[in-house]
Amino acid sequence: MLISFIIPAFNVEKYIPVTLKSLLNQKEKHFEIIVIDDGSTDNTYSVAKTILKNSQHKMYKIIKKNNGGVSSARNLGIKESSGDYIIFLDGDDYVSDKLITVVYDHIYEQEADVILWKYNYVTENNKIIWKYPHKYDVSLIRMTGKEALYNIIVENSMWIWTGSVIYKKKLLIDNCIQFTEGCIFGEDQEFTYKALAKASKVNFINETLSYYVKRDNSISNRYSIDKFQVIQAMKRTYCYIKNIGENKNDNYFKIIAEKIKIDKTINNFFYVLNY
Repeated sequence: MLISFIIPAFNVEKYIPVTLKSLLNQKEKHFEIIVIDDGSTDNTYSVAKTILKNSQHKMYKIIKKNNGGVSSARNLGIKESSGDYIIFLDGDDYVSDKLITVVYDHIYEQEADVILWKYNYVTENNKIIWKYPHKYDVSLIRMTGKEALYNIIVENSMWIWTGSVIYKKKLLIDNCIQFTEGCIFGEDQEFTYKALAKASKVNFINETLSYYVKRDNSISNRYSIDKFQVIQAMKRTYCYIKNIGENKNDNYFKIIAEKIKIDKTINNFFYVLNY
């Protein structure tokens, strides 16, 4: 069993050392690191290469490509990965040094299609801005992907961030689940919801294992008309899940689809408009 970390990286020379060192400091060393330099114009590639080359870690790849956006970088990472399971981590975020150990334990206990865990939102100086809310504070739960979607979208009793979830690669390949290339806002939600819709087994781990870093100069913190791409992402997700509900005549999926259509799409629209 092997876990692959896929790290899309664009102009993060100042931040990727923290990301990579959090992986190199793992207590369990059996995992793969794949850095996709998405056309950086700074020294991201050479910084990542130096850190990994000088480490004791042998399972890694650094791939340089023309700039195509985060979705194309992640899709290339899926293609290039050797792991049975995949974690997506951005080049300015980091993880707990026990993440691999804890996740492997749960993989071996039950080969879930998707495993989720808690995360904290932090500043560049590691100060906590936001902890995984108490209302989401649940014990390790085994559920279906449909139930996980219902908990996230309808009940609002769980939440997922791109770096707080691991996917079985076979689930992604068998169901042709990829990131929508050209989309840089909402692509992560779309990917996660589609994967959960196809997952049979999902586990939630009641531990904080990853850290989402808020950077003032991050694209997600700047005004851009492209932020409205999230609306199209939600519309694609709505159609995807609605079709599953109709094909299976499953009311759960129908309820989830309508919630995405009414709440997620409209709420995202006004969030971006206000932003």
